[in-house]
Amino acid sequence: MSSYTKSTDFASKDSLLTGNPLKTVKGTEIDDEFNSIQTAVNSKADLNAPALVNPTATTQAASDDSTKVATTAHVKDVLQTGGHIATAGIANDAVTADKLADTAVTADTYGSASNVPQITVDAQGRLTNATNVAVTLPTMTFASLSTSFGNGTTYDLVTDTYILSGTALFSGIGSAGGRLNVQVYDSTSGTGTLLQTFICGGFNELNGTDGGSGLSGRDSFTVLLPPTARSIKLVRADGNSMSGQLESYMTFTGYHT
Repeated sequence: MSSYTKSTDFASKDSLLTGNPLKTVKGTEIDDEFNSIQTAVNSKADLNAPALVNPTATTQAASDDSTKVATTAHVKDVLQTGGHIATAGIANDAVTADKLADTAVTADTYGSASNVPQITVDAQGRLTNATNVAVTLPTMTFASLSTSFGNGTTYDLVTDTYILSGTALFSGIGSAGGRLNVQVYDSTSGTGTLLQTFICGGFNELNGTDGGSGLSGRDSFTVLLPPTARSIKLVRADGNSMSGQLESYMTFTGYHT
């Protein structure tokens, strides 16, 4: 790219005397001037959308945010000193794992038949922590009992008991029969709040005429207990004497709340 420099000083010819050969403007002088002008013009960029080929410019400081022309060196300096590229300027799927900062999470497989993954997620949706937490699987246990009871007997439940079963024996006198009620409480020794009353099997509850001193009846019972149950009370609801035996129970880990 060249600049135009005038070759002939045409104005100086005006002061020369007539007859001086230098006073004459020659065609070659004019031609040389126009050729120099043409060369200079052709080597300059147009003001309207010029097609520049490898132009150079002064590289501004990375902190310069003016409207000056930014060279490739300036752009590189800006990016290396905390600059950023807008999301729209990044092609889809162009960012590889090498460009992502490591988190505090160890690369591994989390979770198994006996563990579940426990993760921590920050506000940007990144995993910042992952650990395996052992899972305690609930178990069901069956146990036999041989606990005798009578009218008003209380029984404290084994922890996490949810089913209790037994048998009751009723003796009839005259026409009077009997029935067993199982009362469920939320405290031990048959105290606290009465949660529920189960009406279990009985003998001649309607006091029919077929009752007599030699008649008796036995019935089995099974009650499904609420999770807040802690004890039961066995009560003869009607009739004469009653006795029985608690025979079995089942527990379920974590059932009691």
